Parts: sequence; C-alpha cells; structure tokens
Amino acid sequence: MSIIDGRSLSHESLEERRRIIISMKEKGYRTKEITEITGCSRFTVYVLWRRWNKAKGKKEKENVIALKKTGRKTGYGRTLTAKQENIIKNTIIKKYPDQLKLDYALWTREGIRQLIQKIFDITMPIRTVGEYLRRWNFTP
Repeated sequence: MSIIDGRSLSHESLEERRRIIISMKEKGYRTKEITEITGCSRFTVYVLWRRWNKAKGKKEKENVIALKKTGRKTGYGRTLTAKQENIIKNTIIKKYPDQLKLDYALWTREGIRQLIQKIFDITMPIRTVGEYLRRWNFTP
C-alpha cells in the first residue's frame, strides 16, 4: 500500500487513524505491518508511539491523538482590527453615505473605502474592501 498524504484527510479521519495506530501498536503489530495497513509512514508511527508512551494519564494520552488546529489564526494579516470592523459594519447598517458627507447615495466599495479612510486614516485597496464586504455577508 502506498503512503496516504494526511493533508488530504479530514481531522476526524486523521484522529481515527491515530487511534488505530496506537491500538495496533499496543496489540504487538510491527511498524511495517501498521504502515501497510494504515497507509501512513514509519516516521508517523514512531513519533506517535513515542509521544503516546511519554504521555501520563488519560487526558494527556487523548491530547496525543487529538489534532491541533492548523493554519493562520483568525484575523491574522488583516488591515482592520475586529473593533474597527464592527465600527464600519455598524456605520454601514445605520447610516447612509450622504449622512456622513460622502458623495454617494448608497454604499459602494469606493464609498466604504472612503469611509475607512475618513474614520481610521487607513488607505485600503478596493479589492480588499470587497473581501471585507464578502466576509461580512454584504452582497450586491
């Protein structure tokens, strides 16, 4: 059996595969047999088994099997902070552009871009404004 790339599997299936590896190792299966059955690499089996043996107590052993959240943290690399986003969203919902002395009758990406510039002195590309609007579920 060829090695299955874990990046293509869901978190649930990866955790289940880890449980199977630990169970097989506890039953005395050799590493080669485990890799052939589960499709993971020898390195994965060695590392998981070592971490399992070092863990003390049920809670720590469950943490060995559980996957940590991967990827960037929410909000990483954004131009606006969460507080600034809320201010802009509430302004868009409660006011019209002409009430804020902007040259628009309805909200457009350019109008929101000017609002951000006016309130926070942040110059933002029009495409980024569109991404924020999509994230906030404001659609045309």
